[in-house]
Amino acid sequence: MIRIPFTKAQGAGNDFLLLQSSPQVVLPSPQLVQRLCDRRFGVGADGVLFLSIPAGDPEADADLRVFNSD
Repeated sequence: MIRIPFTKAQGAGNDFLLLQSSPQVVLPSPQLVQRLCDRRFGVGADGVLFLSIPAGDPEADADLRVFNSD
């Protein structure tokens, strides 16, 4: 079993899983996003937000990638 630390956030009728990047974490596959977002067999969410700290851009505070449940 793989453990993935996350935060579940909700607002305005939507809920998302927030994952933080680290050097060991790679972007989730479409199959993993669908499994995590499944409301019957996963955590249940409308999508996954993948937050990382950009190393090469001193102007940016963070990089956010959005993955829809489908």
